[in-house]
Amino acid sequence: MQEIKDKKEIVVNIYMLNFYLEEAYKKELINNKKLESFISYLIEIDKMTRGWFKYEEVK
Repeated sequence: MQEIKDKKEIVVNIYMLNFYLEEAYKKELINNKKLESFISYLIEIDKMTRGWFKYEEVK
């Protein structure tokens, strides 16, 4: 059970980072180029995380 909770927390944290980055962009704390750069890293992390979860389910 704890493992499932930890996995959900990872996904939630990724989405929270995405939200905070978008808010920083809206408030003009970061420019569009920085936002796109950070978002591309988050997308890559999200893909790796979901792949890891699927691998764990198959195992």
